[in-house]
Amino acid sequence: MIRSILIAVAASSGCASAVHVAAYATEGMAIASLGCDAVSTHESLAGHPNRIEMNDSVLGQHPSVGREAAYFGGIGAGVVAWNEGLQLAGERGDRSSRRRVVADLWRIAANVVILAVEIDSVENNQPYAKGCGL
Repeated sequence: MIRSILIAVAASSGCASAVHVAAYATEGMAIASLGCDAVSTHESLAGHPNRIEMNDSVLGQHPSVGREAAYFGGIGAGVVAWNEGLQLAGERGDRSSRRRVVADLWRIAANVVILAVEIDSVENNQPYAKGCGL
């Protein structure tokens, strides 16, 4: 009940456009952090191919450049698809302003989680690579 009231107030008070802008901003930050993670992972593996063994069931112990590109490209495509899908879902229906706010809040939440995971990954690569200035 309270959640519905807060969403309705946000949608009608002009906060909806700020939430929409924040959804795009967090999407951009999530994709940028994913790119940074891809670069730092590649640098750490390329610079120390025999000293670093990944304990990753997806990439394997010594992943190739193609496998890295497929892995990070797939995650990036998933982030974009998630955000675009929610944006389209928020624009449909009778209560489109309310649905848009809810969809944008979901986008922000997911992008912040992705951002946190990627920043942690970049920090874990720090002993082996520069890590995009973090």
